[in-house]
Amino acid sequence: HELTKDDSLWSKVISRQFNTTCKISTNFSPRVFYKTILHPFKKLLGIWKRHDIQFYGGGLVKISAKENCIEVCCLDVPLTHDIEDSMRVSGRLSITCDNSGNVRIQIGEEIVAETLPKIEWLENGRLHFYIKENDKLASIDLICSPLKEPKPRIENFPIAEGIFLGTYGGHGLEIIQLTLPDELTTMKDSYGLKITGDPNVACEKVTFRIIDEDCLDPEPADFDSIEDIEQLYHNPRYIKYSEGGTFDFDPPGDMYMDSPLKFKQCKGMWRGEAQVAWHGGVNPRFIPAIFVHFHEDYFGVLFLELGSMSMYRRVTKEIFT
Repeated sequence: HELTKDDSLWSKVISRQFNTTCKISTNFSPRVFYKTILHPFKKLLGIWKRHDIQFYGGGLVKISAKENCIEVCCLDVPLTHDIEDSMRVSGRLSITCDNSGNVRIQIGEEIVAETLPKIEWLENGRLHFYIKENDKLASIDLICSPLKEPKPRIENFPIAEGIFLGTYGGHGLEIIQLTLPDELTTMKDSYGLKITGDPNVACEKVTFRIIDEDCLDPEPADFDSIEDIEQLYHNPRYIKYSEGGTFDFDPPGDMYMDSPLKFKQCKGMWRGEAQVAWHGGVNPRFIPAIFVHFHEDYFGVLFLELGSMSMYRRVTKEIFT
């Protein structure tokens, strides 16, 4: 019984279970912190997709165990249109308690609440997570669903699943989840799902999908114009994907590029489809598209009917570490 009151023991338990540290002090007890906050909220630790802003979703929420607290912060796209910029962190708050179990929720040094966050499980595995103080919402009110960490890359397969920043013209950057088929034999049925969206194609909608098993086998003349690429799309020549294989990629001058292209070669191109719609998601449809694999962390999608190319950069590590 006395052993279970040993704060140094509980500090080791927290370190082992949550990969974080706790500093014992006259006002902080790891044992009380574990009982009051860490244990009740351990199922919430991880990355969550927001669903509380129409069309846009709202980005991601990261809930993690930190030194002497649980930290909640929002992860969103950079304010620029540059996929090389880091994810933006905002709305950071901490949840902790003293050695008597008195809860304290802070933004910086400001105490915004002194009661535990409220949790309501909704349909489809969604979570309503909010903080209420004196019957008024304080600081955070989120509806979200869990985002699982993507599977690692399989040897000899072109690319790994993951979370990417993508360029979407005037809409700016959006967060995309690349998902691969269950049986990793070809790229067919791989698709990009919008985690954040826009008034044309909203969050939780498929933005592109791959429809062929084999790569396209282009020739330099196929890149002379958008019309030539469309001819390749509708009259395809195929080649089997080969690990380490590359070919020159020079987009036509009449194609609009959302982001400067820093690659001169690609590892493979697959026919696909991309979703477009009018404002408000009216009249959604899929148009011809080509998925271009440049690098383990970069790919592009040619929206042929729109005459544009979107670029995507992997940000999985920024989110899950």
